Amino acid sequence: MVQRSLEHKAALTLVDSWSADMDFEVETRFAAPLAVLRIGGELDLSTEHHLTWCVEQAVVQHCTVVAVDLTGVPFIDCSAIGTLVKAVHRLREVSGELVVTGVSPQVRRLLELTGTGSFLGLGDGDPTVAVLQPA
Repeated sequence: MVQRSLEHKAALTLVDSWSADMDFEVETRFAAPLAVLRIGGELDLSTEHHLTWCVEQAVVQHCTVVAVDLTGVPFIDCSAIGTLVKAVHRLREVSGELVVTGVSPQVRRLLELTGTGSFLGLGDGDPTVAVLQPA
């Protein structure tokens, strides 16, 4: 395993932050090959399409490792879990991977109960992202 900081150095770093409404926000950092998506607010049926869009933007920016930081997410529902699973499949299409970090105990429990925790590559809540080296 290689540890890469969220402040990853690269030739091009795009940083953006936007809010879908008062209760949901995504901060994105694209520094190929790494993209970091920091989510704040509930990730559910009404907001999960923003995550899909951000993952697609990461692919467009040639990022093959997408870290989704859920530190600011107190709640997710089944549609959000489905979106995370779809993100894993989308990234695998481009030989990429998804790493989920900053998972609260409540969210971790839901992921474990649904059997998706290990599939999603759960990392720790540290501000560094665990990145698996290619096989």
